Amino acid sequence: MPPLCLYLELTSLPDDKYQIVVRLPSGETIRAVAVNRIRSHEINVCFEILSHYKHSITPLEESKIIRQFGQKLFNFLIGDHPPVYNAYINVLGGLQGIRLALALENAGQLAHLPWELLRDPERDFLALSSSVSVVRTAPHLVVSSSVPVILPLRVLVITATRNGEQDWRQLSEATAALQQYGHLKLDRLHPTSKSSLRLHLLAEDYHVIHYVGVSQPSPTAALTTDDLNHEYYPESTVRLLVAQHTSITAATRNVFPAFATLQFPIGRPATTLFLREFYGALLRVVTVDSAISHARRAIANQFQTGEWASSVLVTHPQTGVLFRPVFDAGAFPKQPTAR
Repeated sequence: MPPLCLYLELTSLPDDKYQIVVRLPSGETIRAVAVNRIRSHEINVCFEILSHYKHSITPLEESKIIRQFGQKLFNFLIGDHPPVYNAYINVLGGLQGIRLALALENAGQLAHLPWELLRDPERDFLALSSSVSVVRTAPHLVVSSSVPVILPLRVLVITATRNGEQDWRQLSEATAALQQYGHLKLDRLHPTSKSSLRLHLLAEDYHVIHYVGVSQPSPTAALTTDDLNHEYYPESTVRLLVAQHTSITAATRNVFPAFATLQFPIGRPATTLFLREFYGALLRVVTVDSAISHARRAIANQFQTGEWASSVLVTHPQTGVLFRPVFDAGAFPKQPTAR
């Protein structure tokens, strides 16, 4: 049974005020006006921690700052507004789970905050909950039907970085068990060009495009996410764009049914764990937001840092299972569980 969706749209108003529009699963709409009480220095400190620029504090202090910041985000968006909070509690009380879909395109400077840190003081970080998922959405995203997949799930990997070999090796090693059992197939794009991309997409029914790129790609691998947008077509079986080390333009975001990316850099061990757990969860026929929540919990449990909050999922509020793989569940590889 799909989770209930609580849609929250944040719009910037004059005088540092913001309008919050909440749409309930019943169709009812609730409105509230919030005053931004999150100070610039608090944002800067949180960004420094998540970007690994602040090294003068202890892990305990880091955890405390992140938790306090997450609670401020929650109070600003939900907790300080009784009608919004009551709606949240009522939806949360259901047995289906809840998906918080945040529409932030008109939120001004607050659109760039790490909303994945939302922390209900009664339930801790919502993005780490097994019954709550936090996704971002945009007005022009559409619901796409799930794709039946006769395994393997095919992933087209584009490494548009100077250390492409290292990135390719990391992804290959992280998903080695899934590949060994024939549940996942990685194809690397060579050469990294528009024409090569076009030929690959015409020749094979891919399901995921995994783009390892940066804002300034290397001269020999200058394929951007905008190029992916131009080559994508609605009839494609691609349902997911996974992007590492890069920003995503609004045009690309509105073309792919779902995409996952990173808003802050994370270490290679955490990246490896994220890739392994995320792709493994996708193949266990769970919703895409549940898959990313699973990967976040794995990082939080393994490393005890804020790196779990770096991942962002953008999709339509009603998007759920992207792929319906056909496989023998009893033969599925048992992956190590992060503790």
